[in-house]
Amino acid sequence: MPDTHSDDSALQELIGRIIAGDTDEFEVIVRRYSAYVFKIAASYIPQEAVSEAAQEVFVSAFEGLASFNGKSQFKYWLRTITVRTCYDFWRTHYKSRELPVSSLGEVQQGWFQRVINEDSMGLFRDSEMQRDTVEILNWAMAGLAPIERMLITLVYLEGYSVKEAAQMLNLSTINVKVKALRAKAKLRKKILNNLKEGVL
Repeated sequence: MPDTHSDDSALQELIGRIIAGDTDEFEVIVRRYSAYVFKIAASYIPQEAVSEAAQEVFVSAFEGLASFNGKSQFKYWLRTITVRTCYDFWRTHYKSRELPVSSLGEVQQGWFQRVINEDSMGLFRDSEMQRDTVEILNWAMAGLAPIERMLITLVYLEGYSVKEAAQMLNLSTINVKVKALRAKAKLRKKILNNLKEGVL
């Protein structure tokens, strides 16, 4: 069984050396956590934007390294930076636009029908359906504000608690709770409206 205490101590020592001026050592952190950061970013933003976002994450991590106090896991701290970077991406590139449902294939349209027939968003987490979610979510969340997009993903798709999402986005828990519920209602209304119009 790995000695996580030893791993934590080694990481703290590494961070200490970087903060003390041995900045070349930061490359160790980049190599160790790059796959982790890329994976997280890829779940929030378009694939073509992931590499640049990952670079921004590590720049922010380097600049804020002195603020890491070791009270939480380093990976969680890095995840928070990644989520906020992805949120910034959507705030920068946000365009309120509607994509036609006709842009979806029959499989994805059937997926929407099943989602509407369920009483909760839990179906989003069904492992068999996850293969179809990327294209569908790009359609469904087009037009949502950046904060709504991030909250739908964090709270309803990835299952983070309201408190965890609030910490990652630096918001109050009540703010997250209200905005997440409104975003969910907006997304459902969008789908229902398309169904009523006979598009789906």
